[in-house]
Amino acid sequence: MNDIPKERTFNINEPYFSYIFNGIKTYEGRRGNSRFVITTTCSDLLKIVDPQSLKWFVVIRGEACIHNSVKSMLICNKHPNMLPCITNMNDQLKEYERFGLTESVAKEYGAHAIKLTIYNPLYIEYSLLNE
Repeated sequence: MNDIPKERTFNINEPYFSYIFNGIKTYEGRRGNSRFVITTTCSDLLKIVDPQSLKWFVVIRGEACIHNSVKSMLICNKHPNMLPCITNMNDQLKEYERFGLTESVAKEYGAHAIKLTIYNPLYIEYSLLNE
């Protein structure tokens, strides 16, 4: 898995790194003009790295739901799946603003809710063998 191209390697800090790894955070919210959205497509393998510990794992990028507001993105994608450590909608909006995904940016470029699934080759092989 070290052969994943650099442009498909993304740093994600704790606690979000662990939430994705443990299947608690199943959607990643990004600006439509972000490198995450521009350089990846559905079914790409993405390397997720914690920049502090340098631990990493691989996810499969799923479909993106595109919204014209951050609030709409959070509501439609069951906001606990996006920011599980923040339960209040207003605090979640502030967290996305902290990362540059504001309502005005969402109106211009879209707020993308991207499905993430942990890549486990053993599970995939087992599933294919038992179809």
